[in-house]
Amino acid sequence: MLSFLMLETLQVLGQNCATLENPAHGRVRLRARGRIAKFRCYRKYKLFGTKVVICSGDRWSRPPPICIRQGCDDIQSSENITVTRSHDGAVSEFTCAPPLKITGEKLITCDGTTWSNQVPTCEYVEPGNYCNFEDENICGWQHDNLANFEWKWNSGNTPTRRTGPKYDHTLGQSGNGHYMFMESSSPIKENDKARILSPYFPATTCGLCFELWYHMWGVAGYNQVGRLKIYIKQMGQTGTLSQQAAFQVSGNQGNEWIKTQFPVGEQTKSFRFIIEGTKLKSYLSDISVDDPKLYNCSDGTWN
Repeated sequence: MLSFLMLETLQVLGQNCATLENPAHGRVRLRARGRIAKFRCYRKYKLFGTKVVICSGDRWSRPPPICIRQGCDDIQSSENITVTRSHDGAVSEFTCAPPLKITGEKLITCDGTTWSNQVPTCEYVEPGNYCNFEDENICGWQHDNLANFEWKWNSGNTPTRRTGPKYDHTLGQSGNGHYMFMESSSPIKENDKARILSPYFPATTCGLCFELWYHMWGVAGYNQVGRLKIYIKQMGQTGTLSQQAAFQVSGNQGNEWIKTQFPVGEQTKSFRFIIEGTKLKSYLSDISVDDPKLYNCSDGTWN
């Protein structure tokens, strides 16, 4: 009887998150009746990820961390792939020279003897003119490693109530579609930015247009909900992004998907789109995007 009452109490408190297992070479301890999980690693191992995760509704606030240790064979950069090592060599992150794209995991970790995955390869992928984000590879779009944090691939509600869409734009209320969203909850700070980069498209002199659906719903008021910008950047262009974005919007836009479209203009070199989200004051200000499309302005089709 007592066990039944304890289980019922946990369910009332919202303890519906997936069970967390001890990480390899470490332990997890639960607090607050299973709603807070704290991780630690055994001696000579280091934690990679968030030390504390919190159960909110039916989701943990962050993926569980892992325990890493140096000792794996060195991985060298080559002509097409660059290796960035961190955490005393226990983490290797890979980037490909444009316009090549990574096939495989872009980040692998070491447990002291073995890497978590095979080294990825760089392959040329013909850029598509449209992406619905239904595939986890997100059509060759990439996160910007120089940004403060990353956009997330999501389906259904975002983790925080009273902000974000209930479903994606592509499939709608079926609830099974996916989109990219910028979470505004802690530890994300005011003015932190997240950016995703499209594949490179060939230079063009014809009349192309770009289309994107976005969702910006949260707290009303000045500088509460964040800012969304879209830039066009040519291959080889260095330095910071120009102050002149091709599109920008900020503030609470309501609980709906909204379409924006604009002409690309002449591009003398290969070019890409950069979608940038900036968190402002409120944590109730998730920004979501879906269905980016490049098309012929005159008839709505790809040229």
